[in-house]
Amino acid sequence: MALPALYELVGQYRQLLDMEDVPPEQLQDTLDMLKGDIQEKATNIGFVVRNLEETAEAIKRAATQAIGRANTIINRADSLKSYALSQLKAAGISKVEHPMLVMSVKRNPAKVVIDFGDSIPMAYMRQPAIPPPAPDKTAIKEAIQAGREVPGAHLEQTDRLEIKS
Repeated sequence: MALPALYELVGQYRQLLDMEDVPPEQLQDTLDMLKGDIQEKATNIGFVVRNLEETAEAIKRAATQAIGRANTIINRADSLKSYALSQLKAAGISKVEHPMLVMSVKRNPAKVVIDFGDSIPMAYMRQPAIPPPAPDKTAIKEAIQAGREVPGAHLEQTDRLEIKS
């Protein structure tokens, strides 16, 4: 026989405590029986809670492992893209077409590379509130592209391999 819900058992227990017309020995026996049922129900809830927490921990561990595995696969894909890019560039091939995909060597936009952060003039430094000033790569890029020299920085343009379906 299934026990009533915990809140029902507690309600019955409190109701019995408020009764004044029940003989003391009968009241004590009934309270002891209800108390045992409450403890049993609470224990069962405790087992369910522990089971749920263990399940959640197992899911967290599986998620961590899955993220690690995904990162490994992403690193492998990046490595293969880098390998294919270098080999295609070495062969002088800029595009490979297949019915299922197209691979093409593309030029990335020029990016600012900070060689010596301490050498960059304050005009090209961002002034955030808490962290120390950081080079403003957008302003540095615009200045270099406009023909101005920015001490401690230069433009560098790299290649990437683009794969489309």
